[in-house]
Amino acid sequence: MLKKSDFDQTGLHQIKNCENLERRADIIFVHGLTGHAITTWHPEEKCDENCWPFWLGEENEFKDIGIWSFGYKAPLTGDSMSIYEQAGSLLNSLLNEENKSIAKNPIIFITHSLGGLVIKQMLNIAYTVNPTPNKQAITNQIKGIVFLASPHQGSHLANIFTILSIFKSSVIVQQLKNNNPDSTLSQLNDLFAQKIQELGIKVKVFYETESIKRFRIISIAKVVERDSAKLSIPSIDNEAVSANHINIAKPKKGDSIYNTVYKGVRTFIRECLISSNQNPL
Repeated sequence: MLKKSDFDQTGLHQIKNCENLERRADIIFVHGLTGHAITTWHPEEKCDENCWPFWLGEENEFKDIGIWSFGYKAPLTGDSMSIYEQAGSLLNSLLNEENKSIAKNPIIFITHSLGGLVIKQMLNIAYTVNPTPNKQAITNQIKGIVFLASPHQGSHLANIFTILSIFKSSVIVQQLKNNNPDSTLSQLNDLFAQKIQELGIKVKVFYETESIKRFRIISIAKVVERDSAKLSIPSIDNEAVSANHINIAKPKKGDSIYNTVYKGVRTFIRECLISSNQNPL
């Protein structure tokens, strides 16, 4: 059992193979709203090694690839950093001295929900808001991004939560409101479509098709509707998953999510390594 408090802090956390200075790539998991660096990816929401960030690092073909998880605070209510600030925090973590070897390797991000928007905003910072050679050196190494149920156009549930909550919704929830007059999400989509073409970044999208159920009976709603989760960009593969917004990120060995998401991501990683001239075997 891992010590959960060790993974509660904001920043990059080493999962597997990160101390290998000869590693040929880095994979970084980025969770979403109310998420956690480990439990987001665990089928039972535990903080132990029986989850897919660890499984990937144990695959024979990936034992020379660093597996990381980025943790950050993204609550539903109260004070929190914005998507822009979270993206800046991740970028600074990648630039930190102890993680500088990451800039030398191809990088593949695996993101859940809000985590996908954080990565898109990170590209925005590196190339349009505050471009510097160091930031662009990092982002130039991004070879692939996996989006699991990311609300590229926002989520209608953020609107409902804002209306019904007796507490002040966090700034991130405000930003995630569907049809938000703030055009930030649309601008991010436009920039993202441009940069993945320029940088040759491969993208894979998985989207939920099931509603979250309470007491296993009552359907609440899909957190991210299909039109928001899909990216209408040429060459991007959008794949439906028989999962809800939560368990789409929690494959369990042998289940349908494992067969679709885990195996699909594994194949995607191979493709990214091949396209970046990194032999996957």
